[in-house]
Amino acid sequence: MGPDLALALVDLHEDGLCMRLKSAVNVGIEAEVTLSPSGRRKPTKLDAAVRWCREAGDGTFLVGLSLRKRMLHKDLSELVKGFGLV
Repeated sequence: MGPDLALALVDLHEDGLCMRLKSAVNVGIEAEVTLSPSGRRKPTKLDAAVRWCREAGDGTFLVGLSLRKRMLHKDLSELVKGFGLV
């Protein structure tokens, strides 16, 4: 869809996520997020919309994304473990 702006996954929920980005993005835009945690062969692609974006104070930006389709609990648990967010 566009350039890869992702630096890190900050938080993950069944219906949304927070990420640290290289640059700001506009609220309301559509985004495709590809998550590739360690120990998982196939990446997970998620369609989302930007709900908010703010400066993190270190030259990066935090962005809140609302998922278009809610994740199943088993998929969420696997991703959370793979990213060490537990």
